[in-house]
Amino acid sequence: MSAETPVQKNLVEANGAYASNFPHGDLALPPAKKYLILTCMDARIDPAAALGISLGDAHVVRNAGASAREALRSIVISQQLLGTREVFVIKHTDCGMLTFTGDVARGIVGTNLGAEAAAEVAGLDFEFPHLEDEVKKDVEWLRGRKADDDLTSRSRTSILHLIGTVHADQALRDASLEADKLLSAAGTESIARRDIAALVRAVYERYERGEEDLDPEDAHLLEQTYGAYRRNGSALEEGPERDRFLALKRELQDVLNAARKTLNEADDGVWFTRAELEGVPDRNIAKYKRGDEDGGGSETYRVTFRGGDYPALMQNAVRAATRKRAYLARNNRFPENVERLRRVVKLRDTLAKILCYENHASLKMESRMSESVDEVVRFLEDLRVRLTPLGKEEIAAVLRLKRAHLEEGAADAVDEEELGTLYEWDWAFYVRMYDREKFALDMSRFPEYFEVWHTLAGMLSIFERLFKLSFRRAECDGWHEDVILYTVWDGDELGAGFLGYLYLDIFNRKGKLSQARHVSIVPGFIDEGRGKRQYRASALILSLSKPTVETPTLLLHGEVKTMFHELGHAIHYLVSKTKYALGFSRDFVEIPSIMLENWIWDPNVLVQVSKHYSLLGEDTARHWKAEQDKAVAGGVPVNGTQHMLGLVHQALFDLTIHTGKGYGDVADIDLTRLYSEMGRDITMLAGLLDGRTGEPTTIKEAGFGHIFRAYDAGYFAYAMARTIAMDLFVTFFAKDPMDAEVGARYRRDFLQRGAGRPEAEILRGFLGRKPSTVPFFEFLAGAPKPLDAEPQAQTEPRSRLA
Repeated sequence: MSAETPVQKNLVEANGAYASNFPHGDLALPPAKKYLILTCMDARIDPAAALGISLGDAHVVRNAGASAREALRSIVISQQLLGTREVFVIKHTDCGMLTFTGDVARGIVGTNLGAEAAAEVAGLDFEFPHLEDEVKKDVEWLRGRKADDDLTSRSRTSILHLIGTVHADQALRDASLEADKLLSAAGTESIARRDIAALVRAVYERYERGEEDLDPEDAHLLEQTYGAYRRNGSALEEGPERDRFLALKRELQDVLNAARKTLNEADDGVWFTRAELEGVPDRNIAKYKRGDEDGGGSETYRVTFRGGDYPALMQNAVRAATRKRAYLARNNRFPENVERLRRVVKLRDTLAKILCYENHASLKMESRMSESVDEVVRFLEDLRVRLTPLGKEEIAAVLRLKRAHLEEGAADAVDEEELGTLYEWDWAFYVRMYDREKFALDMSRFPEYFEVWHTLAGMLSIFERLFKLSFRRAECDGWHEDVILYTVWDGDELGAGFLGYLYLDIFNRKGKLSQARHVSIVPGFIDEGRGKRQYRASALILSLSKPTVETPTLLLHGEVKTMFHELGHAIHYLVSKTKYALGFSRDFVEIPSIMLENWIWDPNVLVQVSKHYSLLGEDTARHWKAEQDKAVAGGVPVNGTQHMLGLVHQALFDLTIHTGKGYGDVADIDLTRLYSEMGRDITMLAGLLDGRTGEPTTIKEAGFGHIFRAYDAGYFAYAMARTIAMDLFVTFFAKDPMDAEVGARYRRDFLQRGAGRPEAEILRGFLGRKPSTVPFFEFLAGAPKPLDAEPQAQTEPRSRLA
């Protein structure tokens, strides 16, 4: 070791004297005044004397020119681990950083230390030409880091949540769900932090006073962030009430996690004999598990509630007793979720009232596109009033068909009550029969023309033409061997730029959540820290029956529609280009995907995505067009009214339990009876209540997954989006759904805007007026027309099913 120099000796001696006489050993590690000062390393500056701070008051970070980017590691430790709440960036006049350029500094390094050292510092920034501008740039960069950090962490945690709902390994799913609990708990604490919320509020108040010059995306981010902190308890003072609030939030998350896990893990079904399955196509029965595979009788078959098993039975099983048993079995699952939902509703109500909201729905409506609970309820009630006469006509027409069918000698014994009542388990069966008789439309043969991979390729081709995109199959090391990957690019005419990744996980398996959905795995945003865009990754999750060597996966029309819908979500996410990846409000996000459902009723589109499965791989083409494409298009509105009434029923149930309207306390609500009675009154179908006792026959609310997830007080989005989506389709696409010029405009001026600004503003800007329900009701009547710049008067529709 080299000998100690005089300078070293002096420093060591001084330090020894300082340490032996140090009187502040009891100072806490976090700084007392909870702030950090970032200033220059200039030897002429004494931060303590200049700023009036004492030992233990603040963290002081010094570097050349007080560069925030160079100090980031220290700032993160100070803020995240040691509790500082504010950062002061202090640069000074006569700074040495103003006396040279980057080229000069790099040249000196090269001269003194050689070419290798010069190469190492080639990317460093040594200068700032204007002092005040540099202060502003550093402050803005630090402010932007919170949004960047939030979005970066989201891209790391989203996959954890996804794994808990799709992975085949039970232990990994459980571990993922446990990690999700920890993340939820951390999120609860983080979004309620008073220190961060105070900083956000200060910026927001400056913005409100006109003292912050923000672009539209920054302003929208600020408004969303400020609202999120306010709705999550950040304004509560430290003390018992705040502690109670956070404890109740944790309890709520635990109950929600338990309910979701019950739904995720469901893998049940019903056993039927071959005779009981009369009418169900052989191709479906071939996929059912036989009793002798599971220790039962060889002539029994297990119909699951995953994939297309249940819809195929309900649409085709001739025996009402078979349909009824399947219906009751499916809708009496998850009894443990009945009590969980009751607890969830009470917890949500209590938490909202602690924050001085009237109820949970009022709290949630602040983050929606709609303005108030009253506005939404008026919309739903108006829909209900106007749809009810149409629903009665539909039911009367189907009931006439049921009576004729039973009187002609169907499998079940006939009594007058059965002849005069249309049950929930009758609807799908007799609507299919109606299609066949009125439109010569045999939907039981529809799946033969829609093999899953051919149909998917056709859909992607449509999106490529309509929105100028390109999908390229890529190698994939996903979470399961069934997962496939596409990279998504702009079309050549738009420069062939990269947009993101689309994963497809479309087959059913044990332990996988059966709900069809789109998942945003990685958000897309401009990463200011790296100076480039973070590209999006999306996943389409379905639970279709897996093909076998003998039987391909053939899609029901509803499954084709669902695939189009969820791909619509993926396209919306992948093409949006925003500075921040803000989440869509629930009453906006469904609009684009529901609008795209219209394409699967178009004859030309049906031709493009169809081909008889027996001819796949051959040049010979026998498309759906050769038989019934126009009949499909002609039958579009059939079942439209009943479907909408079902959405209205669930939306009003959701809002009733989350407002407590008509009840002294939400705890007084009999959720099962409320759901059943509202369903009977709104849909006008029998079966939810026993005809003799009046008691509920199901616990359907226990399986209402949306209100255990992110659609609480938001399920109305589906009914509202359906009317707005029809307005968009009729106004822009009805004349020619494959008009690439209109598609490009829709992509550029609607989809690409993402959630970068208030969604109502995006929607009205694209339509050129407020949305209208007129096109939707004209659609039900069979004559939709584009509106002028302002909505026309409402017209009274008539059902096409009568």
